[in-house]
Amino acid sequence: MNSARNQETDRFSASPWHIVDFALAFEDTRLSNLKALWDRKRGDRAMPARADFDPTDLREHIGSLFLVDVLEGGDDFQYRLIGSAIVDAVGRDVTGKKVSDVFEEPILRLYRHLVQHPTPVRTHGTVEWRQRCYLEHECILLPLSDDGRTVNKFICEMVFTPASRRAAG
Repeated sequence: MNSARNQETDRFSASPWHIVDFALAFEDTRLSNLKALWDRKRGDRAMPARADFDPTDLREHIGSLFLVDVLEGGDDFQYRLIGSAIVDAVGRDVTGKKVSDVFEEPILRLYRHLVQHPTPVRTHGTVEWRQRCYLEHECILLPLSDDGRTVNKFICEMVFTPASRRAAG
């Protein structure tokens, strides 16, 4: 089973800037807190709906959240909202842009996989895609569904640390 999980992880990773972790080995407690909130909101459903989340539930996360809409049946995706802490860290606001206009594979491949196989996933790595190798990111992607079956959005959180902090720890 570990071999199959490693192959799945490798399929979506682009080391060192985008490493996928289906085991959810969180380093930042904000991400594990968001995952716990997602679990509470979904109850016995496969995943919660966006409407299940009240902004007051997300207070500790607000600046580091991003929301992604599923477009074209899961062929592409659009950034609905990018939190201010993310914009500050990467120096770019991609709100309203399609994921395909911002990233290529393996990011699109991961989102497409999560539409077909809804599950939480953690990603991490350096911020090389914005030439900011001095930063590392950790992120959680959580699928949402208005009908309880079909993924139509993702609620995500991305946090940043100096690259030396993680390497030293």
